[in-house]
Amino acid sequence: MSETKVLSDEELIDQFRVIKEVEEGLASSSLNQYLHDLTLFSKFTKKPLINATTRDIRAFLVHLKRDKGYKKTTLARKVSTLRTFYDILLREKYLKTSPMGEIKTPKLDHTLPIFPTEKEIHKLIETVKEGNSNYKTRDLAILAVFIYTGARVKGIHNLSLKDINFEKETLRLVSKGGKHRYVKISTTALDLINDYLKIRPKIEENDALFISRNGKRIAIRTIQHIVAKYRDLAGINPAISCHKLRHFFATTALSRGMDVRVIQQQLGHSNLSTTQKYTHVVDELLSNEYNKAFGNVDYGEK
Repeated sequence: MSETKVLSDEELIDQFRVIKEVEEGLASSSLNQYLHDLTLFSKFTKKPLINATTRDIRAFLVHLKRDKGYKKTTLARKVSTLRTFYDILLREKYLKTSPMGEIKTPKLDHTLPIFPTEKEIHKLIETVKEGNSNYKTRDLAILAVFIYTGARVKGIHNLSLKDINFEKETLRLVSKGGKHRYVKISTTALDLINDYLKIRPKIEENDALFISRNGKRIAIRTIQHIVAKYRDLAGINPAISCHKLRHFFATTALSRGMDVRVIQQQLGHSNLSTTQKYTHVVDELLSNEYNKAFGNVDYGEK
């Protein structure tokens, strides 16, 4: 790309979108957050994004914290968006230096990630089974794929009939960037998928595994709605989402002794360090549970 070529904000943001969506395979939900953050910053500065300074970014963050009351987690995401955007402008030679150089990400309070407990998972499944929905057999199969494989919502959306191997007990999932990987799936989950296949609409031109009421491949938003609907009906933690079911798989697998490299393959993480964060979660959970049970107990007291 030419170093002297000047693009408008709309053109720069569109190129950013193409790079993140097409080249890196970023999920649409995450991409929409990036684009929202960039638009918000552009409206605040009232100047071309390529001309923004470190002072502009600091003023933007102060405005969000002081005037809008944004929390540290939200501010950290805004910083991450801007850093990613300006790093790409540097890489594509639209800039020589990034205005993010001196900007630090807000230090977040250390909290354990939210994910459902085994008790909540049981309640979630029982709620589906006890319901009267015409789609509960399909919905049970969808939840089973989440729970027993740790798949992303996009991976479940992309599943086709040819991706199931009942003999080898595997699924073929689409990873980030459009790559494929094979993951193990339990016989329990396969039984639920098989139950669904017996009633799945026979649509010759559509080989999607999960079909919507309109006879099309089920949409990502529909899958998200299914999880949210049964979560609310079950009365479990309202923060639980499709991605939290992925956390459940990872932490449960670790707590039951599955090798972290096997979990890395199952989750499709390119770096082991991404998977290893779950070991810290499990360690801290065990520590918290131990302290609740024995932390203040002194058997030597008289």
